[in-house]
Amino acid sequence: MANNHHPWFGCRLTGPANLATGPLSAHGRLPSMVRAIQSVPEQPIRSQADRWARFVILLCCSQHDCNTLKAWAREAGASYTTLRECCYMMQLQPLASRDFARLLRVALWSPTEWRPDAFLVVSDSRTLRRLESWSGLAPRLEAPCIVTEYLDRQRLIPHGNPALAQLRGQLRCVVESCST
Repeated sequence: MANNHHPWFGCRLTGPANLATGPLSAHGRLPSMVRAIQSVPEQPIRSQADRWARFVILLCCSQHDCNTLKAWAREAGASYTTLRECCYMMQLQPLASRDFARLLRVALWSPTEWRPDAFLVVSDSRTLRRLESWSGLAPRLEAPCIVTEYLDRQRLIPHGNPALAQLRGQLRCVVESCST
């Protein structure tokens, strides 16, 4: 990926797609799920739900925490308005979508230990607890949070929303390939 473009998403990646940069796992390499996401072959965007799911995945692959919509849009190679309108068209709140994606990023990047404090930019522990509570992950997870558990427990995105179903479908093969 010398050109720093991911063919599946069709836009520039500034994070871990460039394997020479970005936060690494405790073993000095990218987590297997992130590597698997980056190896997904090119697919055209088929729906607004698909576009939202790809925006979420791009945030998950970021080398840094996208704690604002503007930072998330920049990471996804989209305008702030495009990102926000994509969320609204899927009947989702943009800030809830952002926080959902940020916590999914934690689950992907730290599969052996639930450590959102190590991956999120938050001002204090109270803010982190509030974010976990709002998302449905409180009380704090004692064991590692696998991706499927996070998707099942979270409360930020309604479970019947087609965008979440699309994301689950896109992540299903990644989760299965990493658990074997």
